[in-house]
Amino acid sequence: MAGAGVGEWARVVARNGAEVQIDRPLPTPPDATSLVSIAPMQGQHLFIDNDFEDAAFAVQLYGTSIETVIAGNRSSLTEGYFIKALEYQHPQPSWYNQILDNEIGAPGLGGTASITLLGRLKSLADPLTLNYMSVVRGNRLAAPARIELRGQPPFPALVSDPIVEHNRLAPTASVGKFAGVANAVIRANGGAREEARP
Repeated sequence: MAGAGVGEWARVVARNGAEVQIDRPLPTPPDATSLVSIAPMQGQHLFIDNDFEDAAFAVQLYGTSIETVIAGNRSSLTEGYFIKALEYQHPQPSWYNQILDNEIGAPGLGGTASITLLGRLKSLADPLTLNYMSVVRGNRLAAPARIELRGQPPFPALVSDPIVEHNRLAPTASVGKFAGVANAVIRANGGAREEARP
């Protein structure tokens, strides 16, 4: 999550005390600068062509979600689609996930709905790459739904390298980029305004 090899992952296949064996060599071997998290993986899932109604979230990823695709789903009376990277007993990243061609209709009980990329820490002070290279593309959001990229000050890049493009939002909606988001690509989102927030 930091230092040499940031963004690389592998499966642990054996453990002997503090030593672990992984299923393949990493392209960049870890060194003294590397910060590694070992956690249960919730990854390589597909959520395709579903209808979600009257629920808290349509789909919510968290707890080491890796390479998951959420595509072609429809939601009504929900809070939307979330990719969260959080610290529980230790940080658990969300990397290389995609939210593609989904619909958000009427919002949930809170009165709003969103597609949200989130990175949060509770106790650690290290600048980590928690929510990395998420793609939000081709989604259709009715008012008052919005897209939000939410990092956490003072960390510069808990949400890093997201791509948000070719989404269709209501004219009054926006793409909100908060502090703690780095290298975001935000473009061609149906005339929606981009808001930078602290």
